[in-house]
Amino acid sequence: MSSELFTREFGEHLEALPERQCFIDDAQGNPVGTASAWLAGSERKSYEGRVHWVAVVPEHQRRGLGKHLTLAACERLRELGARTAYLTTGADNLSAIRLYLGLGFRPEVQSGRDDAP
Repeated sequence: MSSELFTREFGEHLEALPERQCFIDDAQGNPVGTASAWLAGSERKSYEGRVHWVAVVPEHQRRGLGKHLTLAACERLRELGARTAYLTTGADNLSAIRLYLGLGFRPEVQSGRDDAP
């Protein structure tokens, strides 16, 4: 992730990151995965939450960490008052799509969005 992209996504909300970000560490305590939980902005319904920036270091992928991170972010959203959750991913990210479908998310296909990650 570039610093410009990080600033665009989180720059106005840095103070909220500690309570909304989930991490998984390896046996040595190094972070190897992350996800964040955000309450919906004005474009969504107030009771919706967004699972955002689910990422696992490549050498730790395919171990179920993405599933645990996504579930942890959903639990955090529930604690923050969200009743439903959504997320976005690229159409070419088949492993993420399989994961999210397996967790019960259902697709809403959109194209041409400027804010799509």
